[in-house]
Amino acid sequence: MPSTNYSQHGEDSFMAQHMPMDASRVVVDVGANDGVSWSNSRMFGLRGWRLLLIEPMPEYAERCRRLYDRNPQVSVEELAIATEHGMVEFHINLDAATDQLAMPSSLLRHMVPSEQIRSVTVVCEPLQSVLLRHAIPLDFAVLNVDAEGMDLAVLRSLDLEMFRPRFICVEEGETAEEIELHLT
Repeated sequence: MPSTNYSQHGEDSFMAQHMPMDASRVVVDVGANDGVSWSNSRMFGLRGWRLLLIEPMPEYAERCRRLYDRNPQVSVEELAIATEHGMVEFHINLDAATDQLAMPSSLLRHMVPSEQIRSVTVVCEPLQSVLLRHAIPLDFAVLNVDAEGMDLAVLRSLDLEMFRPRFICVEEGETAEEIELHLT
């Protein structure tokens, strides 16, 4: 069983060590990036868990598809999570000097620390809709959210009374207090 830690701060190992035995083996990763770098879902995928990887950047969604192309337990959705269905502009940082792995790319232009950007129009929809379409169990194991300034909006697009993930891992940022209030 692979034990390599892929996450930035050991989040994957922590969740694996503290996962209840009866937890469903499903991870939803919003902002999956390339599926490997600083990934809170990769270790679980290597262990045979079902993954739903959600990534709005076309080239990174394609990397996720190639990474798991022979694994029927992994689905990749190329879209942004928002509170409404539609289309949105997504801003991609093209400046390698200021950005490792295009992490600060975002729906929010001010979150991209560069003037070297490319904007693409991407499909967006609430997380609730995506989870229902993929028949994700209501008590799935892990919800990972790394949406570069949009984490609270992602959480607000999901009925947490209906879906009860065992672990919710959210990137700490400007809205940390609001996220904590939303989750309590």
